[in-house]
Amino acid sequence: PKGRDILREAPEMKYVFIEKHQAEFSIKAMCRVLRVDSSGWYTWCQRRTRISTRQQFRQHCDSVVLAAFTRSKQRYGAPRLTDELRAQGYPFNVKTVAASLRRQLLSAKAYTKNKKNNNNKHKKKKKKKKKKKKKK
Repeated sequence: PKGRDILREAPEMKYVFIEKHQAEFSIKAMCRVLRVDSSGWYTWCQRRTRISTRQQFRQHCDSVVLAAFTRSKQRYGAPRLTDELRAQGYPFNVKTVAASLRRQLLSAKAYTKNKKNNNNKHKKKKKKKKKKKKKK
């Protein structure tokens, strides 16, 4: 790869390059050489540290959905969780809750009852009898 390949990269890649080398060269000089605006560099720096309102909403939604999911012993899916959250006053719809569950890689567990096994060949665990101590 040639040294001038950085000039063909997207502006974000150039900003990463500037960030790595800002101790060696001035930001103004690197922006001029890489043909990017210095205002774009500073805007990019601010954007990286700030959390958008959508990201804040998703983090809040994820924490609320996770709490409700664990309260339901991981049995409720998106529709039931939505009903439960709406009863608590959260204005989430089914798609929002389903997306939150997917983001967190959560899925509801099916409830299974303990079924009796009528098979005679099925081995049961034998209970051990406790030995009584002899009194002297």
